[in-house]
Amino acid sequence: MNIGLRELLLNSAQSAIGNQQKDGAMPAGRNGPWKDPSTPVRCTAHWAILFRRTSKWFGSPVLAHAADKAVDYLLEGSRRPHGLTFLCRTGKNKDFCNGLIGQAWVLEALLQVAGPERKDQALATCRSLIDCHGYDERFGLWKACEVDGSKIWRHPTFNQQVWFSSMVLLFATEVRDSCLRGRALRTLQVLYGQALPSGFPEGLPGHELTALSAIDKLKLWLKGRPDPDVRFRTLSEGYLSFILYGYALAFRACPEGGLWKDRAWQEFLQHCRKFLLSEESPALSSANPYCWSYNPTGIEVEFVLETFGLKSSGTSDLLQEQFDRHLNFKTGLMDRNSTDPETSCARIYEVSLLQDRLITVPG
Repeated sequence: MNIGLRELLLNSAQSAIGNQQKDGAMPAGRNGPWKDPSTPVRCTAHWAILFRRTSKWFGSPVLAHAADKAVDYLLEGSRRPHGLTFLCRTGKNKDFCNGLIGQAWVLEALLQVAGPERKDQALATCRSLIDCHGYDERFGLWKACEVDGSKIWRHPTFNQQVWFSSMVLLFATEVRDSCLRGRALRTLQVLYGQALPSGFPEGLPGHELTALSAIDKLKLWLKGRPDPDVRFRTLSEGYLSFILYGYALAFRACPEGGLWKDRAWQEFLQHCRKFLLSEESPALSSANPYCWSYNPTGIEVEFVLETFGLKSSGTSDLLQEQFDRHLNFKTGLMDRNSTDPETSCARIYEVSLLQDRLITVPG
C-alpha cells in the first residue's frame, strides 16, 4: 500500500493538533540524546511550519488556526524574558538559549509561518533576534547570546553556525539586507573551507570547529568522561546530514550565491555524499544516538540529494528507511523507537520541503 508524503504529513498534523495548548504551545521534548529540560519553544516552532504547510496544501482552516496559535505563542513577549534571545532550555550547567541553533529554529518558523497580519511583528522580532547576536569579522563566525545577555561568545559548533547562517540568509533575502546576506554567505564559505583539510579522518566536517587540546583531553579522562576522540567522531557522523540539510536550506534561500559555484564547495559536497551513501557508512549507523531517531537522517539525506540534484537510480531509499524505522503509520507520528518522542514527532516537519512522492506503508 502506498501513500503520498503530503497525505502522510496531513495525518501527522491532524494527530498532533490535539496536543496543542490554549496558548499555542506544543509538547516540549528534551533535545533528544542531550536530555535537556526544555521549554516548548523548539517543538512549537517545528509544528508551526508543518501546520502552515499542510493547511495550505489541503485548505484546512483548522490547521491554519493551529499555525497562527503557534506563531502567537512564539511572539508572546515572555518567550524572550529579557528582550534578547528565546528561552529554549532550563537545565543547569548549560546556556538557556541553546546556542545558535535554538534561535535558528525560531527564525525558521517566524520567517515561514507568520500570516499577513503577523508578518510585520514576526520580521521585527527576527531583526531584533539577529541583531543581539554578535558577528566576529575576523573569523567570519556568529556569536551566541545568552537569554539575559550575560554572555556573548563565538559559538564553536559547526552545525549551529551553518543553520544560523542559513536562517540569517533567509531573513536577509526577505528584507533585502545586503550586509547580513554577505555575512551569512561568508560564514557558510568559511565553514566548508575549514572542513576539507580538517575534521575527522575522512576529511568531513568535525562537530566542533576547534579540537580539544591534549590538556583538555587529560582533564576529561581524569574525570572518567568518555574518550573525547570517540565522542567527537560520533557527534561528527551523527550530525553530518543535519549540517548538509542546513546548507540545502541556504541554497534554496539564495541559489544565486557565488559560493555554490566554488570548486571547494563542490568537492566538499561530493565528499560528504560519497561518505553518506557508502556501504555501511558510520553516518547511517543505528548505534549512533544522533542518527535516525534524533536527527532524522533519511529525511535529511533525501532533502540534500533532491536540492542539489545528486540523486541517481542506484541511490538507496533512505527516506523509506527513516519511516520504516520510526514512523507510526497509523497516526503519521514519528514516535517509534525514540527516546524523545516529542522531539522526534515534531521533526517530521523536515519532510515538508520535499517533493511529494509515494512511500510504502503496511496494510
